[in-house]
Amino acid sequence: MSDPLHTATLVAAISAFVVFMFAGFPAFLGLRNGYAGPRHRRPAQDAALREMVRGHSGATLPIDWMQFPDLHKHHIEDIAAESGWRYAGEDFTAKEWWLLFNRAPNTPYEGPAERLTRELATAEGDTYTINALRYAALGKDGFNRVLSDAGWHPNRLWLRDALPITRAVELTEMPHNPAVTARAQQFANEHGYNPLDPERLMRLRDREAHWRTKNVGCWGTLLVVVCLVVGPLIIALGISDLARDSAQVITLCVGGGVTAIALAFLGYERWFTVQERKDIGDHRAILKELTKLHKETRPGSTGTP
Repeated sequence: MSDPLHTATLVAAISAFVVFMFAGFPAFLGLRNGYAGPRHRRPAQDAALREMVRGHSGATLPIDWMQFPDLHKHHIEDIAAESGWRYAGEDFTAKEWWLLFNRAPNTPYEGPAERLTRELATAEGDTYTINALRYAALGKDGFNRVLSDAGWHPNRLWLRDALPITRAVELTEMPHNPAVTARAQQFANEHGYNPLDPERLMRLRDREAHWRTKNVGCWGTLLVVVCLVVGPLIIALGISDLARDSAQVITLCVGGGVTAIALAFLGYERWFTVQERKDIGDHRAILKELTKLHKETRPGSTGTP
């Protein structure tokens, strides 16, 4: 007869091993580090820099970049410029990297919004990868506002150095394409609204943002995978010769509970998929179709006669 404590120890060991393999081991290898560390540190560094700049007096302002390692150089320049400081040069040693500023509030300065607008104006194609950290002083909302004004889709993620953005051709080009407008009108006759109407497009983006908040996300998916692995393992342990009597009952209950959690998440994900498709599926599908049609019939495309 197996000791219940021994069985519980085996269950805990199996659970810990699976969690480590799915989460701890990849993190140990650096596979999950990504942008999380710098992204979480930037707000505090931004606030500290703003406080330092506002409280500084004198004709020159030296900023040790090593104290703000996660902020882009343009980010620092933009924050300093808000208080009338202009970049004058830099000086660095083995342990220090000084950015030097002079007080010159009357000197013209091209701010992040102007620089971003200028870069977007020179971007070619319908997709573009941009270093958003160069414009981080705008904040996410300000960055998205400039994107929208320039005819690009707002960024739904955090600002990073290689951010892919997409041109909002459904607002800027597709309404002027006869082939696209004809198909859009056909859809409007069938569904009661024009898929290229700006208000409907805004609603689509808002609903997409709403459904993203309902999604279980990466951590939820990881939890489902872990539970699907751990639950059956614990159940298998419960019906094996390693567990008997009360220990077997406890093991089966724990395994069944873990498996039930995974099944509940899978059921929720299925419900989420159905409800999202019912809400915005038709609009999203026709936009995909219209975008493809536009690429085939726009001037200069290979599909244009």
